[in-house]
Amino acid sequence: MTQRRQHLNMVYLFVIAAWLVVSLFPGQAVYAEQKKVSGTGKDWIRLGFTHIKSESLVSNIPIEVLTLRNHFYGIFRSADPDWNNATFYSVDYADALKASYKGYAVTTHPGDNQTFLEYEGTWEMQGIAWTSQAKGRFLGGTGKFKGITGKWTTKTKATETDVTTEWEAEYEIKQ
Repeated sequence: MTQRRQHLNMVYLFVIAAWLVVSLFPGQAVYAEQKKVSGTGKDWIRLGFTHIKSESLVSNIPIEVLTLRNHFYGIFRSADPDWNNATFYSVDYADALKASYKGYAVTTHPGDNQTFLEYEGTWEMQGIAWTSQAKGRFLGGTGKFKGITGKWTTKTKATETDVTTEWEAEYEIKQ
């Protein structure tokens, strides 16, 4: 009986050791592929906006404080087929006093898969032209983008006749 007990103890010890060793290896979700994509966007259109005004502390003249905005940033161009011809819509609020904005966006990719972002950025006026930079993070996605995490950056330049956006995303999809 003692020899049988020794064998059983050895089996238990082996099972525990194997479990510990296997638990050290990350699951498949950790091995999700890191992707980096970039591209450009055109056809920027402000779909709507509302100004929220406040009285100036210096005079009784109303000043624009916040603007709630809804934008269509156009159709993306990218070498990555999952991002080429994707459309980008956003809703944000802009603080004119700080030249900053925060908002949310949805990108609809070919095949109707979607990604969702939150972002914040700043802008600088140069006469009637302006430049803008934003950083954001993915909140989630649908279809092939379900489980997406990562970051997003954009740089936009507007002239009197044109608006061009350069964007970049670094992400992974965990199942």
